[in-house]
Amino acid sequence: MASKKSPTKKTPQVPPHVHSAPTAAMLSFANPPLSDNAAAAANVCAKQGFATVGVVIANPTDVIDFSRFDPQSCTDLANSIEICVDGKGFEVPSLAGTFDVLREHGTQITFANFVKGLTSIMKPKA
Repeated sequence: MASKKSPTKKTPQVPPHVHSAPTAAMLSFANPPLSDNAAAAANVCAKQGFATVGVVIANPTDVIDFSRFDPQSCTDLANSIEICVDGKGFEVPSLAGTFDVLREHGTQITFANFVKGLTSIMKPKA
């Protein structure tokens, strides 16, 4: 006799929390950037992020070979950088997908150019 499978419950998707314009404005005054220099924050956060995945950056000319990362390392790197940048009063778009594309394309980039790219997409928190 075949047994009946119990119906599986679907977990409801929780939408991301979005602040209203007034709330975002108030939070921007409560959490101003801890550094007025996005490049300095990007440098610190990138070094910290790469250390999280086992890459020690010694010089700005060090080359990062994304082909050596696995998808989880790309996610861990992105999460570390995003959290650090947020803690310094800036925001960046999600980076995990970008890093995974760099991995798939076998991209090599100097640390200095990585920081320049990161700086260009950082914005002070609104």
